[in-house]
Amino acid sequence: LVAPFGSWITILSLVGVVAVYLRWRRICRGRTLLLAALAAFAALGTIWIQVQQISVARANGVDIDLAQTLVGPVQRDGAPMVLRNYSSHEGQPLPLAIYRANTEPGLPTAPVLVYVHGGGWGGGSLDDRAVDMRWFADRGFLVVSVEYTLSSVERPTWDIAPQQIGCALAWIAGNAADFGGDPSRLALFGESA
Repeated sequence: LVAPFGSWITILSLVGVVAVYLRWRRICRGRTLLLAALAAFAALGTIWIQVQQISVARANGVDIDLAQTLVGPVQRDGAPMVLRNYSSHEGQPLPLAIYRANTEPGLPTAPVLVYVHGGGWGGGSLDDRAVDMRWFADRGFLVVSVEYTLSSVERPTWDIAPQQIGCALAWIAGNAADFGGDPSRLALFGESA
């Protein structure tokens, strides 16, 4: 929760500290003071996490706009995205999004970074983290975000989706070089599912 909502969590925890402290001043009960202390601890914890994230980002040359963190990510132009179908399931295409590495011509091929979106096999899509995919591509990775068949109450996909991810990896291994990627240098990451 801290990554997408960190600024709001920090603000809300500080509001909580003030609200509980004002209530304690009015009724002077020990339990209320304990709640104020817990709210202050939560506020300090979220501030510490935010400071650490901002420090790492700045140390790696990333500018942070604190006001922008309150309204969400801005899609910036970056590495172009190419959509390809790696397979199909029950007549429905299974796409993947390819973000070409932003590298100079003549340089060695880029390492491949494969992303599997989260959602517990039941939600999300391959473009959920497009801003992050572009960020990695701008730093020299060939990034591939994979789609899979989502489950529903009527149709679980616990036995389908993992095989589809395997199929996508085979497609990437066979086709990464066409997009400037080196499949012998491949990393896989994702969330939830």
